[in-house]
Amino acid sequence: VFGALAKVDSVAHAGSLAKCKSRLARPLIELGRYEEGLKAAEDAANWYRSSTHVTRLRYEPYFAQSMHSMGMALASLGNLEAALSATEEAIELRRRLTAVDRLAHLPNLANSLNNAALWLRAMERREEALAAIENAVMVCRESALVYSVTHVRDLALRLSNLGVLLNEVGRADAGLVATEESVTLFRQLSETSPGAFTTDLARIIENRGARLLSLKRRAEALTSLREASALLLLRPNDDPYEWNLIAGRLARYLSHPEDVRSFHLPLLSLLTERRELAHDARQAAALLELQANVVAVVWAVLYQQSASDVDLLEQAVPTVVAALQSPDLARWLEDSKDASPLKQQLALAKHDVIVADQTYLDLLARLKGSSGDRSGTRQVAAHAGTFDIANARLEAASEKVEQLRQHYREVRAQVIESDPAFRGAYESPTLPQLRRSLRQQQSFVVLCDMDQASSALLFLLVIRDGDEPKAVGLLVFEDARAPRLLDFGDAVTLAERFSAYQPTGNRGDAPLRWLREEPLAPGPAEATLLNTEALTTLSTELSHTFWHPLQLALAEATLADDVVPTTVLHICGHGALHQLPLALLSPAFNKAGLRVVQWPGLPYFRLSATERPPVDPPARPMALWQIGHACAWDGQVHLPMAAVEASLLTALLQEHQQLHSHLIEATDLERLEGRAHG
Repeated sequence: VFGALAKVDSVAHAGSLAKCKSRLARPLIELGRYEEGLKAAEDAANWYRSSTHVTRLRYEPYFAQSMHSMGMALASLGNLEAALSATEEAIELRRRLTAVDRLAHLPNLANSLNNAALWLRAMERREEALAAIENAVMVCRESALVYSVTHVRDLALRLSNLGVLLNEVGRADAGLVATEESVTLFRQLSETSPGAFTTDLARIIENRGARLLSLKRRAEALTSLREASALLLLRPNDDPYEWNLIAGRLARYLSHPEDVRSFHLPLLSLLTERRELAHDARQAAALLELQANVVAVVWAVLYQQSASDVDLLEQAVPTVVAALQSPDLARWLEDSKDASPLKQQLALAKHDVIVADQTYLDLLARLKGSSGDRSGTRQVAAHAGTFDIANARLEAASEKVEQLRQHYREVRAQVIESDPAFRGAYESPTLPQLRRSLRQQQSFVVLCDMDQASSALLFLLVIRDGDEPKAVGLLVFEDARAPRLLDFGDAVTLAERFSAYQPTGNRGDAPLRWLREEPLAPGPAEATLLNTEALTTLSTELSHTFWHPLQLALAEATLADDVVPTTVLHICGHGALHQLPLALLSPAFNKAGLRVVQWPGLPYFRLSATERPPVDPPARPMALWQIGHACAWDGQVHLPMAAVEASLLTALLQEHQQLHSHLIEATDLERLEGRAHG
């Protein structure tokens, strides 16, 4: 509106347009739209610079706000030198403004000083950064004496930053003193408003733990870190971005088996629900990444403790598997064609939680508003009476969110009870349930002349090993034997190499997708030939990387516990490991007569244990049988294994004439389509 008015009468309205742009810049930056935020701040600043001296004085608070926002945008875009220059100009403007109205502009001056310290620290100019943050703390102390609550939070945050910088310049003891003062202030704030400041308190106590670790005071550090982890679990509904960062750091710091019990496993279960109730795909992806990082820590602890702490292993296995192999509930709610009343009720319950959650987060942001930049206005929330009202609203909103979450859980439980497919996908299994599913699978597998049968279930998982993905396995037996942990080393890289493999004459997977609509012209004669040399090399590596460690683990489990050898192995894939063509069985497995059944994931395995597969396997399946679902066949996602599977199927049919004849006799077969998942 002001843009249109300024075109008609620039003198009267250009200043209002510049003021609007200066205010618009910050929310754009907070949304990650850095270039747009930078453009808005630059437009406003350019108008202020070109205006008359009298006009510039009138709009100087907004000029300072524009330069402050410009610094934030430039820093986010990686231009730290320019960000520091813009922020230093904002500091100079705000110093002048404090001479006119000190109380109104002190908080914003502290914000700019704090940002300057951040940019200087990122440029490794730590002494200058320390001077800037010390100035910010001094300014915050003055404003905290006048304003209440929210400006005390500003002071506590600046003290925490001061502690970090003092530690980095070698003054660790002084840094700990600053951090302790920050903890004390946040404890006071948390008592005033647990909903608003508990997550802040957890973060500062975690910072104190890190400081104590740097001073080699490990026992005190662990006490702080464990207190922070307990506080974090109390407030799972707070700012997702900040909460996730704290949770990820605490998961890495804490690595004792008791920490896994008290923090990591409850955190994984909590993250699974938060993923289901994520506001959007971006938030869900961040939660999934955090789950993978937490699982990596849990895996490392389990790998060291599995022999001495079987109870922890049995408690952790189903939680870890559910965290990584639970599918996307949002997709089920949106894409499922079964518009049952319960499904509609669950979708509505999820929507209600998200709306209430967003209301809560908006109120939380307003209550903490003093750390934002509000040039030219006093902080309304800073006054005690207004704060009490805002705090009461926040607590009421928090209670409403929790009530709606509980309603969502109740509806979810009803859907689990009534829908086997939903139960298989979204009910977190216990270890006894997994073992019971294994025993139920026996009735679906023809064992021929075997007198005794024993089943096992292998979960393939991709976790983090530093910055690199790592393939691991969790092996569960149908009896009471403890699960076993396997390390498949570089299997992820091998899976990627398999996905790139193409037999001679392959024309890609696009013709396979649209074969039903457009007849496929005959390809070259060599299209049915395998690139045998490349496939032989990859098969050898698959045996070495995957089958041999697995065979060793199965043999050790049989010898150690003096039980019947495993005769049926179910494998649930995950991530990139879906690309491993496990039909290329190791010769040792073939000789042992082990039946291998591969599943796209845990939900399919669990569902099949309650519903008989539509087609029984043949009498003597000597190679892999895979029960697949045509989930993505009509999509545009690349199917890198399609050509490989087609080639393997051709070889299988040629090798097993009995199977080939059975198919020909069963139907007037002209074409066989194989469909896989993931």
